[in-house]
Amino acid sequence: MDAGPINADTVLTPAREEYDRVATVDDQGRVVLDGRIHDMPSGTVNAAGAGTNSWTFRLADTPEGQVSLADLRAAPSEES
Repeated sequence: MDAGPINADTVLTPAREEYDRVATVDDQGRVVLDGRIHDMPSGTVNAAGAGTNSWTFRLADTPEGQVSLADLRAAPSEES
């Protein structure tokens, strides 16, 4: 997943209260939900039945607080 500085074991929670299935990031940058591995966050949105933009659906737990994957993806890379 190319979404900026997300470390392994980062918790990804749904941004919408009606969904409660929490995902995590594995050591290869993939999203894991209910033991199933997804290369992109869209797989977890489809599995949750949310039918929405996957980059805004998940919030990553960061030291600065929860941040949408869209915001992390848009953030300038430290390597730039």
